[in-house]
Amino acid sequence: VIGYAGRLNANKGIDILLDSSALLYKKYKNIKVKIVGQDEDGYLERMYMHICRLGLQDIVEYNGIEKNMKKFYYATATKMALRREEYWGLSRLLRAKVF
Repeated sequence: VIGYAGRLNANKGIDILLDSSALLYKKYKNIKVKIVGQDEDGYLERMYMHICRLGLQDIVEYNGIEKNMKKFYYATATKMALRREEYWGLSRLLRAKVF
């Protein structure tokens, strides 16, 4: 079970998770994807349309806002943290002398 918890919007890379899940599903029919979080800017509808285009309706489960995150994390084997924009870009890390 692959899990994603967070806001649902285009910058979060949920489409990447779904595309990757479609590739995995071709080989491993027992995978599941659990998604929890609050919809932003109507992204939930776009996400659902993408799920349908990929034929993943049977393996993707959306549960809205999860009150018991401990239960969610125990129910998932892998957690995804995707993002289209880097919050901590390389220049910020260099300025902070992380390297």
